[in-house]
Parts: sequence; C-alpha cells; structure tokens
Amino acid sequence: VTEGDTVTIVLHNTLPEDVSIIFPGQEGVLADGQPAQPQFDGGGNLVSLAPVATANGGTMTYSFVAAKPGTYLYESGTETAKQVNMGLFGGLVVRPLTNPNWAYNEVVNSGAGTFTTEFNPDAEFMLIFSEIDPMLHMATEQGLPYNMNNYRPRYWMINGRSFPDTIAPNGADWLPDQPYGSMIYIHPYNDDPG
Repeated sequence: VTEGDTVTIVLHNTLPEDVSIIFPGQEGVLADGQPAQPQFDGGGNLVSLAPVATANGGTMTYSFVAAKPGTYLYESGTETAKQVNMGLFGGLVVRPLTNPNWAYNEVVNSGAGTFTTEFNPDAEFMLIFSEIDPMLHMATEQGLPYNMNNYRPRYWMINGRSFPDTIAPNGADWLPDQPYGSMIYIHPYNDDPG
C-alpha cells in the first residue's frame, strides 16, 4: 500500500475457534468501526488482543490509515502461540508517498556519509521465515490440547514454503496460497558500462 492509504481487511472465520488480526506498528486500527482493543472474559482474563471474528462463520472488518512507510507483520491476536505457528500471519509493505522507491521516506546521515533508503524495485525480495511443530498441528486437527512447553519445530519455511517448493517460481499455479517464492537472484557487479 502507499503511505496515507486506508487499508481495509475483512476477516471471514471458517475455523472452529475465534480468530482476530493485529497490526503491530499501525495506529488507529478500527474493528467494525470501533477502536481495536484487547478483549477480556467475564473474569477479567485476556482472551484476545483485538476484537474477534467468532468461530464457524464470524466476520470482523479491520481498517486503518497506513501512516508510516516501512515493512510490517500482521498476525493473529487470539491464541497467538498456536494460531501464528499455524500460519495466521503475513507481511505488509507501506511505500512512501513522495519517494515510492525508498524503503522509508528519509535521508540518513552517518559516519559513513549521507544516503537514502532508495532501492531498485526490480530487485526487491520479501522473505518471511517461519517454523512448524507437526505435533501442534496434529493435536489441533484432532481437537486435543497441546502443551506449548513441548513445542519443538521440525520444519522451517520461507514465505510459507518448505523445500522443494522454496525453489518454485513466484506465482506457481500449484501453490495458489503461497504466491511468493524464496529464490533471490544475485547478479555480479560490473562498473564497466561497456
């Protein structure tokens, strides 16, 4: 998105448990038009970091103005240890309004000199690393409790893909839910224009 854009996300929950989304780094997040606030049960226990889309068909609409350029994560705000591990997260890139080829809309002065955060959009790569403990997934699938003290990841992924899918191209039709690959192509630097 571009700095200043209003971002709207509609969460349709088809899971058998409540789900929410939080947007770390974003301010003024609304949930169904009201400020997104942590949710508590009748005993005062925290049950979610944001208003939820209830289990089995609930819907929640989140919106905010993307006010600061940068790269951010969004993720589940409900049962985060389990739901984030099971893939309820992603990346959000906010481009500067005035300098769209800059990572941030600023010039940096350091002991090494003055530079910008300008980049080549044709050589930009987003990589999100994650891990899976298959025992957590198996317990969830069977409706069994899982002790997070026993958490032991056994699979590691880049952009939701594990090998050999990590070397598949972007937009591979057999990976419709994992559009971004994880191969970075490096070209040798040659300062000779000829």
